[in-house]
Amino acid sequence: MSWLPPHAFNLDVPHLMVRYRATRLQAGQVSMVARQLTETDRNGRLGTLVAPIANWATRRGNGLTRPLMERLANIHRDAELPSCALMMKFEWPLIEPDDADVARLARSVYDVSEYVVMLAREHGLASGLMPVAGGVALHVACHARAQNIGAKGAEMLRLIPDTAVTAIERCSGHSGAWGVAVEHFPLAMKVGRPAMRQLKDSGCATTCSECPLAGAHLVQGMADMGGGSTEARHPIEIIARAYGLEKVP
Repeated sequence: MSWLPPHAFNLDVPHLMVRYRATRLQAGQVSMVARQLTETDRNGRLGTLVAPIANWATRRGNGLTRPLMERLANIHRDAELPSCALMMKFEWPLIEPDDADVARLARSVYDVSEYVVMLAREHGLASGLMPVAGGVALHVACHARAQNIGAKGAEMLRLIPDTAVTAIERCSGHSGAWGVAVEHFPLAMKVGRPAMRQLKDSGCATTCSECPLAGAHLVQGMADMGGGSTEARHPIEIIARAYGLEKVP
């Protein structure tokens, strides 16, 4: 059973959760820290101004700042910290249903894997794709599944000749800001364990995910299990590698 719409019972659980969270906010049941963490536009602008310091301070393993963040911001010290297409395709039209510009934007937005597959079908791709040694294990992210476009990441990777692609459609367990909270992080790791185990046992040399945050979470879990890839790339990076545009680490 999937929580992703369209649902067999026409129950849109994601938006039901949003309404629940809005109700809690209006009732004053959301902490100040939680409200500040979700001010992503502001936090992004501020973080950009001091990017080297912000990246250093939030890096997992920083024994100086991460315990402090755990105490003050309720972010678990072991949690890795890193989709817009879904937001622009579906959420904005729901918020502004009568805005012609929003509707035109929604019609023009493609997930990058979806776009490359469309180009391949309509025009063909440039020659020069080379096999990726050892095969690729792909985590099909929830935001990609929610767009109801099919497993375009896997479809795109299968354009690479002589390369085994294993697609895994299991929840990473992260769920954004929820998954980094001190009280939730252990559960987030537990929920993601089946996907982590499948990725680890796939035998593929390369791991990738259409969601960078989910990918980092899964790689962290695989490392805790004692194996697997040391990093998760985006599928488009694997295409770049197959074209020789990115050197193998």
